[in-house]
Amino acid sequence: MSIQALPAGIDVHMGGHLTHGGATFRVWAPHASEVLLLFGGKNRKVRPADAWRLERRGDHFLGFLPGAKDGDLYSFWVEGPYGKGPRRDPWARELEWQGYPECDCILRDPHSYPWASSGFSAPPFHELSLYQVHVGTYFATDAPGGSDQRLARPGRFLDLVERVEYIANLGVRAVQLLPVVEWETERSLGYNSTDIFSPEMDYFAPCAELDRYKPTLDALFGKFGKAAPSKKILESGINQLKVLIDLLHLHGVAVLFDVVYNHINGDANEQALRRYDFWDQDGRPHGIYFGSDGWAGGMVPHFPTGDVRSFLIENAAYFMNEYRVDGLRYDEVTVIDRMGGWSFCQDLTSTLHHRNSKVIHISEYWNFDKSYAIKPKAEGGAGFDATWLDTARDGIRRAIAQAAGGQSAYVGMGALLGSLYPPFGGSGHWHSVQLIENHDLHRAGHDEYVPRVARLADSNNPRSWYARSRARVANGLLLTAPGIPQVFMGQEILDDNAWTDSPSHHPHARVWWDGLSASPEMADHHRFMRDLFWARRHHRALTGDGFNPYQSHDIDRILAFQRWVEGVGEDVVVVASLNEQTLYGYQIAFPAGGFWREVLNSDAYDSSPGHVTAGNAGGVAANGGPAYGMPASAYIVIPANSILVFRRG
Repeated sequence: MSIQALPAGIDVHMGGHLTHGGATFRVWAPHASEVLLLFGGKNRKVRPADAWRLERRGDHFLGFLPGAKDGDLYSFWVEGPYGKGPRRDPWARELEWQGYPECDCILRDPHSYPWASSGFSAPPFHELSLYQVHVGTYFATDAPGGSDQRLARPGRFLDLVERVEYIANLGVRAVQLLPVVEWETERSLGYNSTDIFSPEMDYFAPCAELDRYKPTLDALFGKFGKAAPSKKILESGINQLKVLIDLLHLHGVAVLFDVVYNHINGDANEQALRRYDFWDQDGRPHGIYFGSDGWAGGMVPHFPTGDVRSFLIENAAYFMNEYRVDGLRYDEVTVIDRMGGWSFCQDLTSTLHHRNSKVIHISEYWNFDKSYAIKPKAEGGAGFDATWLDTARDGIRRAIAQAAGGQSAYVGMGALLGSLYPPFGGSGHWHSVQLIENHDLHRAGHDEYVPRVARLADSNNPRSWYARSRARVANGLLLTAPGIPQVFMGQEILDDNAWTDSPSHHPHARVWWDGLSASPEMADHHRFMRDLFWARRHHRALTGDGFNPYQSHDIDRILAFQRWVEGVGEDVVVVASLNEQTLYGYQIAFPAGGFWREVLNSDAYDSSPGHVTAGNAGGVAANGGPAYGMPASAYIVIPANSILVFRRG
């Protein structure tokens, strides 16, 4: 084999790309005097005599190698005024396991994975609910014993496959994976990525261990009359990530990736960056992929440069196309804005919306006026579909903390009710992503660490009646209020521990799955959360744009609001209490007279000895007079520390 002139009609994509009869290679290297292709795992310590020179075209070097195939190793040798040496391909689909960062790239066929879920369609944006998961610490067992392996090694994509049925049964509409692309260390939160096209190698199962996953894969695909991918297909690490996405799709669950474009490499270790950028003699970035700004220990991309913008935009498009993800969450867009990348965000969202309008793009944007994150480019906005908000988060957590002060403490229920109102107007409430727990808030050692909801509700005993009943109210408000709700792994089982990406330093900072069998309180909470997610799916009013926060009382610690879908006639009323006493014959206003069915009562999810559920025998008749601006009312039973959902008819 040798590099040849490009055959007519072949598109030369960036990086190494398999095509008919071989592979094309393209590198952006404006300051290089020459770029050579190192193929087949060549010695990279010195310039190999048999390396192939790529043809220069402007600021790019490119060529065609006939006979190249899936699994072949390659890298580039670059020479220029700032030195010479090997470079990884920034666009590499997969990296060689051995020797990172001094490793080769692997040519991969983008069509090698046989998708079984090709007919999957993600739910509309307004129907989404998100479940945030860190692959490395979520779940990992050995075989056949099933003992927890998370202290010994990171979880893998195929370990997460073993929780697909659990996630689907929970009722969430989408899984949002924390970043899954390559970083230097074995364990990481994920926000210090170095190779943004290649999945994290420590999340791959070694070929020698693939057989242990086969029974699970056969069973999960077999439920849908599909054959599991062969072991040969799964020897490619990227296909292990694809099989996870495929199975989630088969089970009706969408998948979102978390991507980090505000900086690259957060370990303050420049060795990984040196593998694909060009540096001057003093070790400073020369400004090809990066400018002079740093953030979180890494380097900020040089957003004004066209090739850098293309690199990042095509990375997002790559996940949409090759991995078939249904959405992307963009980390710290605030930093991108601060570093001169606002027009980059506009180009990013407009390009990706044009290519596939069904993929949701969610920003993390903390500037004062968050509406600019979702405003269209024509109005000066960044054009994202939705953005994280802290209004409901802060309002709910504040009220739970106040209630933890005891029955005599002040609880601002009016302020809580006001915090639930989306700030972006009366329509499109799904533009807001609401959460009360996430990866940053509860990470051990984080500067802004705050307790998880169960421990916030009762710092002395996160399994007490006070903790679990208040946690039900907090989660109930999150999933019935406007916006796209997001929960963090373990939130659904009343997990109260801090978490970390390195559990060996904090052995208890893992989701305690054994609690589902060992702790009745955790099992009860899981049952409540499962029914709550499914209630949100079954009652369209809970995902509609209609929202009327009409009743609150600080002394009684009561609030009520109405949700509806415009023009459909489906209404629900949500009543929440942080009162430690059950209230009997309490007047609640309703938007119409007649019978209102009680479709959810959080007090029914407590199986502690002696507990007797308080409620309304399946529903109430709103035959009372007008109240709180509503035409009807009913005198109802409101259990202590509870949330009730009523549906008309």
